[in-house]
Amino acid sequence: MKTAVSIISLFIAMLFVSCAPPPLQEPAGIKNEIIVDGTYDEIWENIISYFSQAMIPVKNIEKSSGFLETDFMSVDGNILAGYIWNGKRLPSLLYNRGRMRCNVFVKMISPQKTSVRINTYTEIYRERVLDDPGDYETAKSTGKYESHLIEYLISKNKQ
Repeated sequence: MKTAVSIISLFIAMLFVSCAPPPLQEPAGIKNEIIVDGTYDEIWENIISYFSQAMIPVKNIEKSSGFLETDFMSVDGNILAGYIWNGKRLPSLLYNRGRMRCNVFVKMISPQKTSVRINTYTEIYRERVLDDPGDYETAKSTGKYESHLIEYLISKNKQ
């Protein structure tokens, strides 16, 4: 009888181990900088157009210094997993919403070449559980948001 219980216990343990999801991989090689063919003014206008079309609030804008800062944007539910990484499977009951903002730096390289760098700051909200009041925790960008802006600038440049 002991042998049968041991074999069943071993089988159940193997079942749990074999069904475990693969480990999460931290995003690597995020592309957040590009040099675009176009004048500083053209590229600047394309960046403003991107945020305007996406209805992303701009907190601070200084064209003369090439700096644009967005306000926080909420990211919820299944979209969360595409944009924010915190080493856990998202969304989950404990982590199902987050927020992100970005700084965009624009610099003229030459009259027809402009550099654009995007730095994204992300946070994920840890939900309230029992006595824990919940709070935002720093997380990492997956690079998807930066890619969207870079792809947009490349597509606008080809027109």
